[in-house]
Amino acid sequence: MLCLLLLIITVVHRWICKYSINEFINRLFPSAVGRFGVIFPVLAIAGSLIVKPCQAETSGTLSTNGIQFIGLLVGHVLSEQVH
Repeated sequence: MLCLLLLIITVVHRWICKYSINEFINRLFPSAVGRFGVIFPVLAIAGSLIVKPCQAETSGTLSTNGIQFIGLLVGHVLSEQVH
């Protein structure tokens, strides 16, 4: 973790020395938000799913190893490619 922090500090310092501060903010901020703005919520969702207890199958559960699931999946993928 410390190595990653040092690497980030080094990269940021090189950017600041190479460009003006306005150009630095205009380039780094959107790319950081675009990248980490997606990563952090996905990690939060994954973390909440890990702590969620498993539940037993019921009659309303869609089995993922049957022909019905395969048909729905293929139909959805093909319908999305048409649009």
